[in-house]
Amino acid sequence: MWHELLLQTSSYRQLCGSLPGKKFLDHESIDPLSYNERVGDAAFVREWVQWIPDYVQSFGPFTAEVAQDWNVVRFLQDELAMSLDQINEFGANSEAIAVVPRDSLWSALS
Repeated sequence: MWHELLLQTSSYRQLCGSLPGKKFLDHESIDPLSYNERVGDAAFVREWVQWIPDYVQSFGPFTAEVAQDWNVVRFLQDELAMSLDQINEFGANSEAIAVVPRDSLWSALS
């Protein structure tokens, strides 16, 4: 979905302006392994896992249906044997850095 939105540059620019930070977010097509090689393990894991508190605190807990669409959630479940409840607890209790305001039109995505 995100990649489709990127192609609609005017809408994407509007979205970026309405998100926390209010700046245009550059995009680069790069696979996770290549990005990991570029930034190193610690930065890669930190950035990847940061999606959990950002999502949970913006849109509420992951449901089983929604979790299927998130690679990081599936990884935590499949590889680290975390339950969805544990993932949601982590998301609710960890510091979020990009929370969508409740009055934002983008909160309707939940």
